[in-house]
Amino acid sequence: MSRITSVFIDSFGGRNVLGVADAFGQSFLYYSNRNPATGQWQRKVTFVKRVTSFGVPVLIGDGYYLD
Repeated sequence: MSRITSVFIDSFGGRNVLGVADAFGQSFLYYSNRNPATGQWQRKVTFVKRVTSFGVPVLIGDGYYLD
C-alpha cells in the first residue's frame, strides 16, 4: 500500500471510501478525525458520490465536523 493510499484510508477511520462509492454509488460516512482548526479529535460526517465526468470516473465528497 502506498503512503498516499494509507493516508487516504486512515483519514476515513479505516474505511475504504472508493469501495463504498463503487458498491453504493454514494454514501454518508461517519468517523472521528483531527479538526485542523482546533487540533482536537472530533466526529465528522462526509458525503461521497461516484460520478463520471467527460468519460472519467470521479469521486466527489464533502464533510463537516459535528461537534
